[in-house]
Amino acid sequence: SFLSVHPAKGPRPRQADVLGRRRDMAKKLGVPYFEPPHKLALLGVLLERLIWLHGQNLFIGDLHPSNILVTAGVDIREVYLVDCDSFWLSDMHAFPPHAPEIWNVGERGHGINHATDLAKFARLVVRVICEDFSIDEHEHFPRERLLEWLPGHHVRQLERMWSVDSSFATRKLSTMARRWRNLVRSPSEMYIWTDAGGWAHWYPPGARTSPPSAS
Repeated sequence: SFLSVHPAKGPRPRQADVLGRRRDMAKKLGVPYFEPPHKLALLGVLLERLIWLHGQNLFIGDLHPSNILVTAGVDIREVYLVDCDSFWLSDMHAFPPHAPEIWNVGERGHGINHATDLAKFARLVVRVICEDFSIDEHEHFPRERLLEWLPGHHVRQLERMWSVDSSFATRKLSTMARRWRNLVRSPSEMYIWTDAGGWAHWYPPGARTSPPSAS
């Protein structure tokens, strides 16, 4: 079950804030650094979970890094949701959300739905990809920075989610989730997909190898 706290085998899950650590900080702390394609692949798995849950009329509410666990291994890419007592089934729930203020998207007093979940997901994506958890919801949406790692139509979808657009259906995101998940195919085969470069093999800084075919 993807709601389990621990997988039966594989790397120990970590809270999702590790996805947003910069390379230099990860090295200083002696913890894994997640390459940009790996970040997106795990976020794609999380988005697939959201699509499934929303299809069951279940909304997470407290969607923020402390309630999301990810595995560090490239070969095993899993995402787990924990502390699920704020889940909403349609408009029924046991406890109201109590996420940190930086993850508040105006839902307090107005209820939880697919749009508030997607707005929090968009904030997670922006803060992880920019490697900056101080980005505030009131700041200008960092479109240009995201375009360094994502195609324009994905950035536009994220911007609609960021704005808590209730007309935007979660099911429309299944292709994006699958594309992100497929950016990582093995530890040595990672890709980035942008308007400027199309599908391109990702080389970590200092790597010197010939890229495999993207076909």
